[in-house]
Amino acid sequence: PEIRVELLLSERRVQLREDEFDIDLQIAAPKDPSLMQRRLLKTERILVASPDYIARMPAVREPDDLAGHNCLTYWMGPDTVIWTFMRRGKLRELAVPSAFSTNNGYVLCQLAVMGHGIALLDDYTVSREIKSGRLRQLLPSWRVTNSSFDEGIYATFQQTAHLPGKIRAF
Repeated sequence: PEIRVELLLSERRVQLREDEFDIDLQIAAPKDPSLMQRRLLKTERILVASPDYIARMPAVREPDDLAGHNCLTYWMGPDTVIWTFMRRGKLRELAVPSAFSTNNGYVLCQLAVMGHGIALLDDYTVSREIKSGRLRQLLPSWRVTNSSFDEGIYATFQQTAHLPGKIRAF
């Protein structure tokens, strides 16, 4: 009851010490070995499109079929967008065509619902739309990611000799 929460939402990674944050909630595990992490939730990425988009475009049966589609991509920098597919332990990397990129998953989800293309999104972002029929999963026999197959929501905090009580309680 003595903890005060200030929730700041951003798509950028914070510098915990410099920005004076106790905890950073991240979608991927941090690569900085000086940071501690605890996975709070395991997630999967899902390839989705609207029924309208699926009906008017060529079928997507294999990852290579994406070459003829508009992929709505999560912006991770100016480099080519690569999606990695895995099935039966075999990996397949694919540079995907994209006419629209953003750093916001909910925007990508809405564009997919509106029939503008195929999006790769976290299961928690699209679960309601899949249940309602507004989106359908593509290539369900493949695992797919744009970063890592070790997806989840991570609480990240500074490594210290003694973990502060407020972080432990949180």
